[in-house]
Parts: sequence; structure tokens; C-alpha cells
Amino acid sequence: MPGQVNLVWRHYPLPFHEPLASKEAGASICAYQQGGSAGFWKYAEAIFKLTKGNNQGIPAEKGVHPLLKLATEQGLNVDQFKSCIANDAELKKQIAADIKDGQAAGISGTPGVIIINKDNGKVNIVAGALPVEAVIDAVKQVMDK
Repeated sequence: MPGQVNLVWRHYPLPFHEPLASKEAGASICAYQQGGSAGFWKYAEAIFKLTKGNNQGIPAEKGVHPLLKLATEQGLNVDQFKSCIANDAELKKQIAADIKDGQAAGISGTPGVIIINKDNGKVNIVAGALPVEAVIDAVKQVMDK
């Protein structure tokens, strides 16, 4: 399916994962601003790898903010990154728009994947963490004409 599917990310931090979920979402927006899509995906993947469950977030080292440390490890300009994450109002505005967009599309939790075939109009909503094979099957269902 290479070249046939686009993946669009919308942040959807859930209340019971706060305040960490919104901070991590904001940090990934800042990574995108510096590194484009590749920078976003690299940063987001690292967040998911490092984040502990039960709202524990990314383990911090003494005196080092974990999201800044991650930005450094990802090769981002830390001064620009700090400036970006300090713009809390703008980040919250972007995240709120993503949540509204997700809700309008029928998403109520994470992960939620909306698969749309722009050629035939078929839609498939996949809820929950599923094996990649299940997502591929969902894509195939909308690809059938």
C-alpha cells in the first residue's frame, strides 16, 4: 500500500493522562516545527518508547527536564524548542483544535484511527490498540471499490 495511504496525526490527550499527555503533545508539535514530519515522527516514537504507564511520564534525571533532554537527543535546537514549549497558549490552541476535529469525526478515545478513501468515500473507524495486521485489513476494506 505504499503511496496509497496518508497518515494524519491528531493529538487527543485524555483527561486521566493529564497534565503529561498535553505536555508531550505540545513537545511533539515543537519537534514538528523544527524537523517537519520526520522530526515529529522521530520525537513521537521516542515519547511512546520512554513514557511509563499510569501517568508517570518520561523518567526524569535530576535537574534535566525529560522533554528537553529528548529534544537534545533528537538533534533539535534546544533554545528554539524551549521557546516553543513556553508558548503554552498556542500549543493548547492547536491541541484543542485536534481534539475538536477528532470528536467531530467520531473519536472518543485513543488510539483512534479514521481511514478514508478519498476516491470512493468509504470510511472505516478503528478504535483501540490493534495489531498492525488489523489496521492493514481496515485499510484494505476501504480500498475495495
